[in-house]
Amino acid sequence: MAKGRKTRREMLAQEKDGSESIDIFFIRTVAPLLVLRLLYREPCYLVEIPQRIEDMTNGAVQLSIPYTICNRLLNAGLICRNKEIKNGRKREVYQITEKGMAFHDQQTGAFLARVDSVANLLRN
Repeated sequence: MAKGRKTRREMLAQEKDGSESIDIFFIRTVAPLLVLRLLYREPCYLVEIPQRIEDMTNGAVQLSIPYTICNRLLNAGLICRNKEIKNGRKREVYQITEKGMAFHDQQTGAFLARVDSVANLLRN
């Protein structure tokens, strides 16, 4: 982990004592969109999601447990999982649905517009 960055456990401890950092809010907001973006590019296994997102964001976003996010996206019909057998093991491959692609595109545009507006405000 990069020097000076807090672990997820430290951030969660802050959340419990009321001093929640911007990191928690940001990750909660952007994580589902990042999962959709990852699956938009290519299907993958659940266990691969945290490392791939960390790689995609150059370490800026770390998801320790993507189960909750993926379950919400599954329940909303934005992603699906397909079972496969690879090397004699059952594996579940997650991929984005048509509905998920449309949602991703719409939400990405809205998110980027807001981020640009906030960034301009904070810079001035």
